[in-house]
Amino acid sequence: MVGSEGFLTLTIKMRVRPEPECEEELVDLLKRDRDALNHSVEKIIEKRATSLSRAHALLYRELKEAFNSQVLAQQSE
Repeated sequence: MVGSEGFLTLTIKMRVRPEPECEEELVDLLKRDRDALNHSVEKIIEKRATSLSRAHALLYRELKEAFNSQVLAQQSE
C-alpha cells in the first residue's frame, strides 16, 4: 500500500509502575495485544467485515487459538 492508507492507528499513553519481577510479563502482554489488534484490523479490512457480528465470526476462533496458545505456552515455562 502507498503510505499508510487503509491502516488504523491508535495511540494509548499511560504510566505503569509494575513490580520488577512482573515487568517482562507486562511487556509481553502488551506486545501480544498489539499483534492481535493489528492482525484483527488487517483481516477486517481485507475481508470487508463491516459489522461487529461479521468481524466476530471472522476472528474469534482464530484469535483464541493463535493468541491464547501463546499465553498458555508462557505460563508453562
